[in-house]
Order: sequence, then C-alpha cells, then structure tokens
Amino acid sequence: LPPALATQIRTACDNLGIPRVAVRSSATAEDLPDHSFAGQQDTFLNVLGDDDLLTAVVDCFSSLWSARAIGYRARNGIDQSAVSLAVVVQKMVQSETSGVLFTANPLTGKRTESVIEATFGLGEPLVGGMVEPDHYIVDTPTGQVLETTVGAKATVMHGLADGGTETVQADRRQQALADAQIGALVDLGQRVTALYGTPQDIEWAFADSRLFLLQARPITTLYPLPQTDGSEDLRVYISLGSVQGVPDPFTPLGQDMIKGLFAGICRIFRLEATIFDQPLVHIAGERPWIAVTAALRNPLGRRIFLKALPLVEPVVARSIRELTRDPRLSVGTFRPSILARAAPVLARILGAALFAWLLPEAALHRVQASVEKVIALTEGQAQRAGTLHQRLALWEWLCHQVMFPMVFPLFVPLIAVGYASLHALGRLAAKLEARNPDLPPGLFMEVTRGLANNATTEMDLQLWQVAQQIRTDAQAYAAFSAASPEALARDFHDKTLPEAAQIALAEFLERYGMRGLAEIDVGRPRWREQPVALIHALQSYLSIKDAGAAPDAVFQRGQQAAREAEQHLAAAAVGPELLRPEGAGLRRAGTHLQTGGEAPQAVHRPGTGGFKQGRERVAQEATTGHHRQTGRLVDHQQVAVVVDRLPLIGDRLLQPGRTPPTEGLTALQGSISGQQR
Repeated sequence: LPPALATQIRTACDNLGIPRVAVRSSATAEDLPDHSFAGQQDTFLNVLGDDDLLTAVVDCFSSLWSARAIGYRARNGIDQSAVSLAVVVQKMVQSETSGVLFTANPLTGKRTESVIEATFGLGEPLVGGMVEPDHYIVDTPTGQVLETTVGAKATVMHGLADGGTETVQADRRQQALADAQIGALVDLGQRVTALYGTPQDIEWAFADSRLFLLQARPITTLYPLPQTDGSEDLRVYISLGSVQGVPDPFTPLGQDMIKGLFAGICRIFRLEATIFDQPLVHIAGERPWIAVTAALRNPLGRRIFLKALPLVEPVVARSIRELTRDPRLSVGTFRPSILARAAPVLARILGAALFAWLLPEAALHRVQASVEKVIALTEGQAQRAGTLHQRLALWEWLCHQVMFPMVFPLFVPLIAVGYASLHALGRLAAKLEARNPDLPPGLFMEVTRGLANNATTEMDLQLWQVAQQIRTDAQAYAAFSAASPEALARDFHDKTLPEAAQIALAEFLERYGMRGLAEIDVGRPRWREQPVALIHALQSYLSIKDAGAAPDAVFQRGQQAAREAEQHLAAAAVGPELLRPEGAGLRRAGTHLQTGGEAPQAVHRPGTGGFKQGRERVAQEATTGHHRQTGRLVDHQQVAVVVDRLPLIGDRLLQPGRTPPTEGLTALQGSISGQQR
C-alpha cells in the first residue's frame, strides 16, 4: 500500500470518529443485471486499530484476484482485465440481530411479498450460508405475516472487545424478530424499492433497538414484468413464446412484428393502434406477453378462452382455469358495443366458417386464391420499397393493414372448423370407448396419423428425397459424410457443393427456404439464409441404414395405423343404440362408412331430413345390407354411422387449409390437415 494512500486512509478513518469499522468491497463487476457477485470478495468485520485497518484494506483489494472470484468471472464471461474494486470502510454495527430482506419473493417472483431471513449476532454466517435462519414471508401491502419458520440459528458471530470476531455454537430456536421489527423492515424495504425503482436485496441489522440499513442491491433473479400503469392489482399475461414453443428471447424485429400484428387486431375492433401504442402485447425479458385480463373478465371472452385454449396449449389452459377462480378476476358485464365494433369482420369469419363446414374443398381453394393475391400485392409493394423509409412504411403496412385485417379472417374460419371437427371426433370416440371396454383409449388420435395435405409432413418427405438424391451421387454423398454442416452451408452459398447436392438443396430451398427454427420470430435467420440446421437434418437422414426407419416408411406405417384405427372405431360404432345424437356437434347422419378390405369410402347424401330420419334410413340399410346410392351390398356388421360434416373416420379430417405448424406445438396440431373424404 503506497505510504501516501495509507496516510489518507488513517486520516479518513479518524474523521469518522469511531474506533471499530467494517472493511468491505465494491467491485465494478458486482450486481450486474444478469449476475450478482455477492460474496465473491472478502469482508472484514470489527476491525480495530490502524495496522489492522491497513492490512484489511490490502486483503480486501487482493480478494478481487482470489481463485473463487477469478473462476466466477470466467464462468460468466466477464473480462478479467476490465474489473476493478473499491474498498469501503463503514461504521461497525454490533448487531443483536441481523439478516437479509428481499422486497419481492425471489422464489415465486411475487412483488407483493417481502421475504426476511434473520439470525442472532452479526450477519456474516447468514450471508455465507453457515446458519439456518428464521424465515418470514410477509404480505407487503397489509403487513400480515403469511409464514414463519423458526430456524436453529446454531452459529452465532459476535465482535470481540480487542477487535476481530468470534463464532460460537448455540441452538437458539426462539424467534429472532418481534412483530414490530418485521413491520419496520417491510416499511424500510418499500422505501428503498421506491428509491431505486426495482425490487431490492437488502442487508440490515438491529442494534440498541435501532434499525440499520447496511447494503442494498437489485434482486437479479426476478423475471422482469411488463410495464403497466399500476391501475390493476391482478393482471394476466400469456407467453406467446411458450405457446409457440420458442423459449428463447425474441429479436427486436420479431418483437415489433408481433406488436404490429396485434395492432392489426385492435383495428379489427376499430381501435386506432400502432406498433408503439397497441395495448395487447407487452415485452418482458425480451419475450412477448399477451395481455388477457380484460378478455378473461368479459363473459364471452372467458368462454372462448376456456373452450379454445385447451386445444392450442393445454398447460397454459390449466393455469388460466385456476386463475379464473380468483375473485379479483370475476366476470363483468357483457358490453355488446365491443362486439358491434368487430361485427363486419366477425360476420365475414362466421360466414366463411359456415362455408368451410359445408364446402371444405371450395373453401380451401378460395382461401388459397386469396392468399396468392395478398402475396402478389405484397411482392409488388416490396419491389417498390427501395429506401429505408419506404421499407419501414412497408413493414407497418404489413402489420397494420395486411396480416390481421386481411389474412386473419381468411385462416381463422378454417382453423376453427378443423378444431371443432377434431373435438367432435374425440367426443364421439369417447362415447364409443365408454360402451366398448375392449376399445383402446385415445384410439381416435391414431386416425390423425398419416394425413394427406400436411405441409410439414410433405416438407419432411421432400427433404428425405433430397437425401436420396445425395445418396445416389458418390461425390455428393462423400462430401456430406465428411464435412461439417457449417462448411457445407458455406459451400452451398458459394455454389461449390457437388452438382447433385447443389441442385437438390437449391430446389428444396426454393420452395421451403422461408422456413426456419423459431420462425414466428421474423428476425431469426431463414433456412435459405442459414441452412446449417437443414444440412444437419440431411446428414441425419443419410445416416439411416434401416429402411424401416426412413421417413416415408414411418409415414406409411402411420397411414396403416390410421386405417386400422378407423376399422376399430367403425366396428365399435355399429349398433342402433349408438346412433342417437350426443353432443352439440351431432346434427345429421348422412354419411356411410363402408369398411372392408379396402380403404373406407364415405358418401355424402344431402337432405336426409335430420338426424332422426337419417338414423332410421341407416338402420334400414344395415338390416337389408343394401347401399342404395352405390348399389353395393355391404355386411351390416361393417356399417358405421358417423356425423355429417364432422371429422370422418377416414384417412382425412375436415380441416382444410391448416396453416403450417410452428415449433413446440403438439404432434396433433402438427398433423391435423387436409380435406373431407
């Protein structure tokens, strides 16, 4: 320690007018937003005398370069040469009780709870994890102690008269804090939190009936909350990333696109909103969260959530159902004016849904034609957007005017009809399972395997064909067997791959290159920009030696399993007692399913006069064994009745136009696609 600095330290300590001090560290790398370096440097308590003070200062400086501190920085990617440390000399508080206070619950994240840990004597054993402290959880707004756990507090540290500390062992299971002291700590925590604007991790001490604030730092383990005006005491958000299977942070571009899409939703309800002021999507932790509090307090909104959400994300749906029991989330009065604002769009959606229910193929073709028009319009606008200003304007136009106002009404009816169909099939199958114990549970799910017109399945099979083209070319196969995906991706962009591989991969990317990992985040690279993951998948395909494990073989087995499931369900459905209407979706019987050695054939007969008449006609034909429309003889044991315009027990379900699934959704959601059979 330089002599001049030693003199300054002695003078400053004398000016404090106190004989005993604590020597502590404050490093530049401490208490970062993502890391807390608490305890990484050394602390010296009850230091008495100039010589011991200067030694403690040197030792405190030196602890910046202890093996523990160096290792912690290395593990967390902190530049070792960029850190520095200040030594702080404070008045020593000879505490009777001490501890830590969290102004938010660090385990649950609740900002309305304060957590206190307390012990007798000095707080160093508690901070160092050497003692079992008392543990208190307090409801911050009311001051009510919600939970008290009295610890053993067997290790107690005290300051010695001639300097330094001693640690003794003494089991002291009485409560360390009185109720008034708990209240004083909660009040102190709220004042410190208000000062810094974020929940705090506070070290404190009581000495001579006075409360001392020793240190405060932000709690770095709390997940950030969306910024609100604080007008509501309970707010509910759904993580869009969790629903879409994207746990990582979204890029800024992806965040803006999501906010822009929901600004479009606002415009459906005739509310002017932009990317910057829309109220539905909030960003926290660089992830988008959808505000659903108002929807859950709306009678119609709650009904939609509780019915539709389980089909999309069952785990989130269970959490939402639990939350609806909270009296703070009680249902309010339905306001028709809100619905009236969206009446034009809702009318289009309902009309399109009815059209899709009745004429699924025609609805699918109509939507495809409309989407092609939107794409052509967008491409034209993009070609004219040459400057940055024009591209930003194009971006906002896509968000505000295209995605939800134009595209949303196109796809929602098809998706809704498809989910309704699947739900109805599940209910029908559940009735069959209840009446037939030999029927395997969940058999109807097998029917969804091997469906045609599934964009993701078709893409996987096409990628398998690319792998086969590479396999048949010796040079291409050798390259993919030897090089890394990163090297192959560079060669592809440089157009130096073997010709067979270059052509096959380019053709695949021409069709599917807009896809990518976590593709809902439009700021993420697409496959045509970064095909590393795609090439890795190709290498995996090339490593398949067992023909039975090939994707096309797996798909064919899925189709066979679906046909067998159809036959089991059809056989279980035979019998007049099963033909009565059950469930809101069962309206008309007008479809016959003939099951035999060939694939099932369904024939639609309109105008059967309702479910009752349809049931009677089917029962009659089952008895005579004559299928009037086809003129074919059928065994009455092979006749099953399914519901007109519901998902048929066949190799396709009534869900035309299912949009390509995104990562993280269930296999069911990834496979429901196709048309009525």
